[in-house]
Amino acid sequence: MSVTSNFLKRHLNLVAEIQAEYGEYVIAKSETELAMGNFPAIGLFLGSCQHSKESIKYAPIQDSYILCVFDAYDMDSPTDLLAKQQTMFDLLEDIIAKMDYNVLTDLEPAVSIGIDAGTFITGWTTTITFN
Repeated sequence: MSVTSNFLKRHLNLVAEIQAEYGEYVIAKSETELAMGNFPAIGLFLGSCQHSKESIKYAPIQDSYILCVFDAYDMDSPTDLLAKQQTMFDLLEDIIAKMDYNVLTDLEPAVSIGIDAGTFITGWTTTITFN
């Protein structure tokens, strides 16, 4: 197996682990799957595979993946938006703690991303890393 495929294989393994633990949610492996509009959803997308700059040979030193959680909200209800934001934040914290992920970036909110026919989603995103 090539070193590049380890990055891709780990992605699929992480998705399977999340699916086993959080099977009641849609698990999206790409932005395209997330855009299909099935919510609430947990997304785990490919991030980057960093390599050692000191080596003349390709030597991966860190893999990162984008972890996010989203749910649809009623655009006409400010309380629904807040409730979904809070629920999704709790879910993301739970995933990070339960799966014992190392977080590389702050938890960032995502609000009012329009998809499909007038559906809006809210959620949170972060980057997890593996050395």
